Amino acid sequence: MSCETAYVVTILERDRGVVDEIKLMRSWSEWAAETRQAYLDAILKLPPEERHRNRGASFPSVQNIYEHILGAHIHWYEHIVLNWKVEDNLPEDRELNDDELRYLTARVNKAVDEVMNTLTPEKLGKTYKAEWGKGDKKVNVEECLADIIWHLLEEQTQHIGELNALFWQMDRDPPHREWFSSSLSMSKRK
Repeated sequence: MSCETAYVVTILERDRGVVDEIKLMRSWSEWAAETRQAYLDAILKLPPEERHRNRGASFPSVQNIYEHILGAHIHWYEHIVLNWKVEDNLPEDRELNDDELRYLTARVNKAVDEVMNTLTPEKLGKTYKAEWGKGDKKVNVEECLADIIWHLLEEQTQHIGELNALFWQMDRDPPHREWFSSSLSMSKRK
């Protein structure tokens, strides 16, 4: 029996059923928070020269990529969706220290939890106005909450893949977390 056949049989035997979008978003967001923490822990274990080396990636260093993940969440969840007036944004002129990274990760988790815990079908369709870019490249956009949530999950997943490649280039195992470890996947195995 091929691997594909075995996989299909496994899913059919589990009788997975349909999962509503809010439950799926909550589970993905929980998984993403645990993943952010695992990568933060791994990044903080790197020697400073490895953390801050310009690797020519989407953002120069491993830490810069992680900071971008946090910054995207802060921008969309805190500033746009929750309209929190937070004064301490990510500094763009220097590398963050360990305590700042831990603090911002906890802050992102708090904002994500606030959004996830108050989701309703009506809220998923609510639109938010935002600006992207700077100067001549600034664009005004209007996005619904559902698309913002899915975008942030996609954004983090993209950059986690990038971090994986950079960890492998350093001959280190990344703290990869499979979806199979998510609460939703585990609940379907009972």
